Amino acid sequence: MRAILLLRVGLIAAALAGSSPALGHGFAGKRFFPATLATEDPFVADELSLPTILYQRFGASGEEPGTRETDFSVDVSKRITENFGVGFGATYKNVRPDDGESQRGFDNLAASIKYKFYQNDEHETIVSEGLDWDIGNSGAKSVGAESFHTFTPAIFFGKGFGDLPADAKFLRPLALTGAIGVGIPSRSSTSTVNDEGDVEVASGDA
Repeated sequence: MRAILLLRVGLIAAALAGSSPALGHGFAGKRFFPATLATEDPFVADELSLPTILYQRFGASGEEPGTRETDFSVDVSKRITENFGVGFGATYKNVRPDDGESQRGFDNLAASIKYKFYQNDEHETIVSEGLDWDIGNSGAKSVGAESFHTFTPAIFFGKGFGDLPADAKFLRPLALTGAIGVGIPSRSSTSTVNDEGDVEVASGDA
């Protein structure tokens, strides 16, 4: 059984020019797409998240004991232009096995870029493309940070249903946001030597 406690406090700074809502980030026509906990934003924004806190419990598996993990994450996003932005993130982990000493340290640092290439105000639609980079060897191996890089190209989308016909008026307030991506490791596997002198091979599959 896994218990998850997720808390996010977001501070969003937006620059609005004039009176047109289309110039504010997160808008497509009259539809505003708020930032969510479950998916990445479909738009480019100036954003600071302090912090994201994640608690998870993992049950024992084979010879591996159960663990309790608490993550503290900070994410910063900055618009370079109206449609292009960059982001950076860091996560500090506290891993507590049921049988053993706690391990603490930073996970690999993360960097990202995002470009909004399509917006249709009439149909309340935003589509962006981006690339996330999990920077290998930038974190502590004691908390599971990988020695290889992982690149994740993705498509982010937001679609409001305010353009539906009058006979579907009850669906008009709804909107959908999501992301589709695939992780690509920089190597297929990596080898390490544990305290007993045995060679352990870790897969690079994302």
